[in-house]
Amino acid sequence: MANETPQKSNAWKWWMAGVLFLATVLTYLDRQTLSLCGPMICKEFNLSNEQYGELVAAFRWAYAFTHIPAGWIADHLPIRLFYVLAVGAWSAAGAAAAFVFRFRSLQATRALLGVGEGFNWPCATRIVANMLPPEDRGLASGIFNSGAAAGSLIAPVIITPIAVRFGWRWASFLIGMIGGLWIVLWIAATGKRSRAHEAVNSIQTPAADGASAADGRGFLSWRHEVLMHPAFLMLFVVESSGCFTLGPPPAHF
Repeated sequence: MANETPQKSNAWKWWMAGVLFLATVLTYLDRQTLSLCGPMICKEFNLSNEQYGELVAAFRWAYAFTHIPAGWIADHLPIRLFYVLAVGAWSAAGAAAAFVFRFRSLQATRALLGVGEGFNWPCATRIVANMLPPEDRGLASGIFNSGAAAGSLIAPVIITPIAVRFGWRWASFLIGMIGGLWIVLWIAATGKRSRAHEAVNSIQTPAADGASAADGRGFLSWRHEVLMHPAFLMLFVVESSGCFTLGPPPAHF
């Protein structure tokens, strides 16, 4: 409508930031099921500390390396389908853990969890860039990134009581199934008649974001410049350090 206020017309963008926030909360709920239910899992599978570390590493390595293709997909392909497939994959992996009885099968579910969750930040960041002008992207990114802290805080409150009362398998299954509710929300929020539909399907070229699409540098030279940048190297060291901090699970609830 012609008399619609700018605040009202832009409200959907902030609602979408809330949807991305919920997806980020989900990533931390699913990934913390292992740590919170670790004692039960280790007892049932008779796992050593080394085997528990392998479970943690399976997720972290898959998560780390998936960011590379996920970033390319977020920049070059419509995100709506890939994002929902990613959430479906990590939710299915979390729920499937409830039905495995061998260590390697459990390890495979953790790796699939990492692959799915590796899409969350590239896709969410791309959607924010598609929806909002540069001056508003910081706030929207802060909203969905805060889901990491929120998920970490509420995970023990939700997962631990379920695991104590019904067992770790029920905890894994129920937390994984929550992803199905998010998928329904995503499909409804990004349908063809929604304002968000174009934002999650459009592909932004570098020139559209204010950068030069062809500045004379080759692909390899550009990658070399990024990889050798001190800020990138510092970020790599900090992020990689978390992949090798693999302690034993807590002794008990």
